Amino acid sequence: MGKLPQNKEVIVLSEEDLQYVDYVISYVQNSSNDWFLIKKEIMNCYPPKLRKKFSRRHYSTKLFFVNDFEKLIINYWKEKTNIELFIDEKKLHPSSWKRNPKGWGLFIYNEKRKTNKRAKKIN
Repeated sequence: MGKLPQNKEVIVLSEEDLQYVDYVISYVQNSSNDWFLIKKEIMNCYPPKLRKKFSRRHYSTKLFFVNDFEKLIINYWKEKTNIELFIDEKKLHPSSWKRNPKGWGLFIYNEKRKTNKRAKKIN
């Protein structure tokens, strides 16, 4: 069984991985080119313990990542079917996202209250 590579090992699709992807190719064929729908179908074929090869959604934004293993599957899909899978940029997690500190919204709210209070005193 395949395992996740540690410390920048080269990722290669195993025979087992290729069998799962080929099975999905056999029934999807050219009915869809959306990567996220096909990824769901491929993941459903995998046993639960091997699904860790696939990326997970971001914990806060719930948007997707595409890891190296998935890129290999996308390239393999194109080689086998001549169909380039579409990855919707709106569904991908932005690299510019930053986590705000705890209570940051309260700080902004209090600042607005202070400025509104000062504006009322002037009038």
